[in-house]
Amino acid sequence: MPSVVGLLEQRERGARRRVDELREEADRIQAELAVAELKWQEWVIARRRVDTVLAPGGGEAEIAGADVA
Repeated sequence: MPSVVGLLEQRERGARRRVDELREEADRIQAELAVAELKWQEWVIARRRVDTVLAPGGGEAEIAGADVA
């Protein structure tokens, strides 16, 4: 018959493995989230630039002040 301490150690190892698995998954998700947030911000910037260019008189001021080669 297994000892109480042995059973507790077995449960502890199982719990520790689960924590390690979840930490790895959380790290992977954090990395994916960072990439997704970057892509989202790029789209936000693109939309703002289009809004600025299409706004009445919005793009003309920037184009008039730009250096043309």
